[in-house]
Amino acid sequence: MRQAFCLIAHYPRESWMNFLKTFTYYNVYMIVDDNSENYQRRYGEEYPNICFIQIDNEEYTNAHFIDQDFSKETISGWHKALYYFSTLNTTFDNVWFFEDDVFIYNEDTLLKIDIQYIQSDLISAPLEANMEGFTTDWHWYKVTVNYPPPWYKGMMCAVRMSIHLLRCIREYADKYKSLFFIEAMFPTVAKQNGLTCVSPSELENIHYRHGFQLIDIKKTHLYHPMKEYGLHSMLRTRMSKKE
Repeated sequence: MRQAFCLIAHYPRESWMNFLKTFTYYNVYMIVDDNSENYQRRYGEEYPNICFIQIDNEEYTNAHFIDQDFSKETISGWHKALYYFSTLNTTFDNVWFFEDDVFIYNEDTLLKIDIQYIQSDLISAPLEANMEGFTTDWHWYKVTVNYPPPWYKGMMCAVRMSIHLLRCIREYADKYKSLFFIEAMFPTVAKQNGLTCVSPSELENIHYRHGFQLIDIKKTHLYHPMKEYGLHSMLRTRMSKKE
């Protein structure tokens, strides 16, 4: 299987680049929101295993990869990431997508999850079903879903998607000329197309807002949010000393 890892960030952070430099199994990509300079030219020589992707806003908008959040003015790396891996680069069987405030101990953390769920189309945090299509709770009143219920939602800050799911997302964009909020879109599109979704315990610590006790952090699990980026490398160093 061909596997990729994609970090979604507004601009490259040295701490993340140094970490991703250690990856040897996954093809590594960084989708960068900021287009003020060419980051492949700036960092490509120092980080040769990272492919820095920058896409003009007009390009993904013309392809209808829009409305994945609630602000029409937001430039989102998610728009670009989904467009890139569903349309421009479809060579991978699976792609891990991470927002940059997700903590992961090392590459082996993902490999161990992959081994358990080789055929799964969506690996994510736990999902909740909206069986009747009610719009009175969560953000459903702001989400336009062009499918009949049931709909699904979950935290999508760190997910693995198969090429099958990415193709379904592209087909949805082609058909309806827009997408919808990613926390509903990924699981709903997957379920509506008969694809396989799993929510392993390794992703149960992906939350909207949470305060983690560092002593409880496991090498086998993913964690969100962890916005103190300097803490990531410090925590990895401390955890490695316990091996």
